This record gives sequence, structure tokens and C-alpha cells, in this order.
Amino acid sequence: MAVLDIFRVMSREQIGTVGLALLSLITSIVTFVPFTPEIHASGIDASWMLALNQAVAQSLRFGTDIIFTFDPYAAIYSQSYHPATDSMMLWGSLYLALSYWFALIWLMRGVQGYWLIVLCGVLSGMMSCIT
Repeated sequence: MAVLDIFRVMSREQIGTVGLALLSLITSIVTFVPFTPEIHASGIDASWMLALNQAVAQSLRFGTDIIFTFDPYAAIYSQSYHPATDSMMLWGSLYLALSYWFALIWLMRGVQGYWLIVLCGVLSGMMSCIT
């Protein structure tokens, strides 16, 4: 009941602004958080993903025990599944999505609402590039 009271006090413009903010939040979460991470495939391209996830699972130190250009958060970039790094990948991706959303909202303040819709369309188009 309290939520409906809030919407009664808000003007149509404010409700539209909140709706656009929620639309951009949902779009950024769906784009960045891998809800269906990939299982490792065979081949040399997937081997580094498995190796880095296994290094994190075995608590190896990056820079001394394992030397590679990525860090323990490589699972966020690769979106590859490993039982030991799955929660770290999901929480890290959610943090990335929320950071992107906060930056987007901060930079879009005072701008017409249709530009936010255009940026949501571009961001949702990136889903095929990211995955």
C-alpha cells in the first residue's frame, strides 16, 4: 500500500523518470550478469579460462604461482563456469552492472528521456557481443 501512496504523490514526469531508471537498471543487469555461464569447451582458447578458474580454486597467488595477464577476476570477463568461482563471477558481474548503471544515471541527469531509451537499446544490443 505504501508504494501506491508514493506513486500518487509523484507527477507523471517523475514516474516516467523512475520507470526509465528501472528500465536501464534491468537492462544493465541482464547485459552484464551471466545467468547461464559457459561450460569449458575443448581447445586452446578455452584452456586459459579453465586454468585461471582452477588457479583461483586452488588459492594460487597471481604473479608468483601463476603468471598471466588476467587476475583472479578473469571469470567475470570470460563468463566461464567453475564451481569454485561461480559466486565470485556472479557478484563481480552484478557489481560491474550496478557501477555501469550508477555512472549512466549520473551522466544522463538533465538529458531527455528518449536518449536513455536509445542507450538501453544499444546496451541490449551488446548482449550478443559480450556473450
